[in-house]
Amino acid sequence: SVWCFGIPAGVTCPGSTELCRSKCYAMKGFYRMANVKASLESNRLAALKDDFVDRMTAEIRKVKVKYFRGHTSGDFMTPEYVLKWVEIVRRCPDTVFWFYTRSWSVAGFARPLAKLAKLSNMRLWYSADRETGYPDRLPPKGRVAYLAGSDEDARAVDPTRARLIFRD
Repeated sequence: SVWCFGIPAGVTCPGSTELCRSKCYAMKGFYRMANVKASLESNRLAALKDDFVDRMTAEIRKVKVKYFRGHTSGDFMTPEYVLKWVEIVRRCPDTVFWFYTRSWSVAGFARPLAKLAKLSNMRLWYSADRETGYPDRLPPKGRVAYLAGSDEDARAVDPTRARLIFRD
């Protein structure tokens, strides 16, 4: 099974674009329910605490999580937050992690994201669209997932640069 962790979308998405926000599944449907919003906010607050790395690592190890999808909603809020995940992923070598992020397009995130991407049990996807364009540089093992907002967008995707296309 896949374990997931999410935080509130929008307020935690420094690299989001207008297209991204308009298509974001995590700002619609059941994500708008009070109990879901409260849970995601609780996760965000937990992630800001000094013991987040220890607590998350302990839970992943206790349950023996095999696959972990980070940020089913939300994104890397700050470069410091990325570094917390670097440490969690390092401490849990038996778990395969994957994240999609638009934070790559924001100043200050390149180095922490490169550290995260190079870990052997991490699959990091840089999320792009026509508004962000493609990343100029990808870290080793980095990949691009492209959000195509129309058929025209999908046809224009450079398959040598984007390995995955999300068509809304």
